[in-house]
Amino acid sequence: MGIPSLEIGKRALIAQRLGLDVTGNNIANVNTPGYSRRSAILEEGSPINVSGKYLGSGSLVSKLQSFRNEFIDKEIRSAGARLTGYESDIEFYQRIESVLAEPSDLGVGEMTSEYFNLFNELSLNPENQALRDHVIEHSRSLAQRFNAMATDFAAVRSDALKQLDQGVTSANKLIEEIAQYNQLISNSSADPTSQSQTYIDERQQKLEELSKIMHATSADEKNGSVNVFANGINLVTG
Repeated sequence: MGIPSLEIGKRALIAQRLGLDVTGNNIANVNTPGYSRRSAILEEGSPINVSGKYLGSGSLVSKLQSFRNEFIDKEIRSAGARLTGYESDIEFYQRIESVLAEPSDLGVGEMTSEYFNLFNELSLNPENQALRDHVIEHSRSLAQRFNAMATDFAAVRSDALKQLDQGVTSANKLIEEIAQYNQLISNSSADPTSQSQTYIDERQQKLEELSKIMHATSADEKNGSVNVFANGINLVTG
């Protein structure tokens, strides 16, 4: 016996209602960070053999398709990594520039030039006591300037190491979370109404965050999981 017309109509209404729910969810999340637009993909139900003839069984939702572009996602991560690197470089270059204080009267270049000029002048008039005292005082100031620079550079280096340590901690946490999302996605990908698309969007955000810490690349697997690499080292497999 075939499926009654009312049942076919019921299936069609359920499928279309799910499509409307997906559209409403797209509108509600238009400003949600990391959210990707989705669409309910319909397909014909399996036909029923009735007296040697195959009759349709209506329509159903085969899957929820996410409008993500793998190439664009990778470009976003790559651009984010470069931007973070440039911002970090600018921060430390500005601090180094501040330590060197160039060009200015307190800069090492200016103080060193004056130091050698004073010695040159003293060599022409070595018996000038005032000039000798001035050379000694300037030498002391130059030494203090070098010591202050060394202290400031040590502070910059210490801050850089702290940032590296924090980056390693954050990267390890993100790598663990990506692996967990891989497991959730592979377990739920067979169900067309599952949360797999939500997990994919959330995993994408984690990948973007990771790319801001280190230059990481990814490769998709058939079961929906991703493998993550950094400098040829496999960080996440399934």
